[in-house]
Amino acid sequence: MRHAVFCLLALLSSPVLAQNLSWYAEAPRAGLQDWSWTTHNLAATTPVHGGTHSISMEPDNWGGVYLVNEGEKHAFLTYQSLSMWVHGGSAGGQQLRLYLTYNGLNVASLDVNDYIAGGTVLANQWRQVSIPFNATTTLTHGAFDGLIVMDDSGSNQGTTYLDDIEFVARATPLAASPLSVSVNLAGLRRSVSPEIYGVNFGDDSQHIELRYPLRRSGGNSTTRYNWQSDSHNTAFDYFYQNIADGSGTGLPVNSTLNAFVASTRANGGQALVTIPTIGLKPIGDRVKRWAFSIAKYGPQDSNECAIYSPQPPWCSTDAGDGLCANVTNNTGFASTAASSTTLLLTPRSC
Repeated sequence: MRHAVFCLLALLSSPVLAQNLSWYAEAPRAGLQDWSWTTHNLAATTPVHGGTHSISMEPDNWGGVYLVNEGEKHAFLTYQSLSMWVHGGSAGGQQLRLYLTYNGLNVASLDVNDYIAGGTVLANQWRQVSIPFNATTTLTHGAFDGLIVMDDSGSNQGTTYLDDIEFVARATPLAASPLSVSVNLAGLRRSVSPEIYGVNFGDDSQHIELRYPLRRSGGNSTTRYNWQSDSHNTAFDYFYQNIADGSGTGLPVNSTLNAFVASTRANGGQALVTIPTIGLKPIGDRVKRWAFSIAKYGPQDSNECAIYSPQPPWCSTDAGDGLCANVTNNTGFASTAASSTTLLLTPRSC
């Protein structure tokens, strides 16, 4: 049996002895961008663990705080652990997940309760989270440039506070070790379908250059696509809104979906599209609408403008998320305001 053996050496120079890397202390470290997708405040004044500011966040329905700088590269070889302080607010018991990212990809996914002192987030108390970078977490090689703390319950949880987020330097950085890989050149081989090398959407300029074998028009919103009006509904992903696509001229022939298929085929690819069959679609007038008006249903946990800082001119403070803190109504409201098919639920106020 023939084998080809390769020794792959890490292309990292010997790490220089590092200092602790602060990610948040009073404010995010200089250069970090706020890519969060939940209601949050990076300068909350109470409670605080150290100094005068902390991060407040609403860890609801998979929402999270994301601080990242994709122009940086921090090696796990250089740091021995991640330290973070968490306060459960007046509720406590929050289920949180922490991700470390690099170039937009998750390189670590960790249950915060596995690493917090005492094993749970407590109400009205700060507790330290300490995550080791060793064999138990497999975080000894590679790099990171971003940190996410997000809801891990899919439900409505109490306000949570984060403070003093820091990567602790190793006394002696780990050495990059070689990795040996053995490839059996005589092993059984099978043909690979070119259609596995595809992308979800991708823009036309990339497709012209790279000529993807397959392009997929897919995702949550495509299951609620109205091909006649060229519009989609965001549902719970984004405040239950109807959003118009394209220019709206020459419909339905000139819809964005038809343009997607034509562009894909023109550059040698196959198009994979979603055919909506769920019986719910946006009203066909191409007007931006939202299902849970705060003026109609009352105060809700969040609104479209609340997740942005600064707030863009096109957001609506009336577009609610359909949730409220009242435990008797934690499954949300119901509305037919944005749908051409009646929902079998009854609107309720908080």
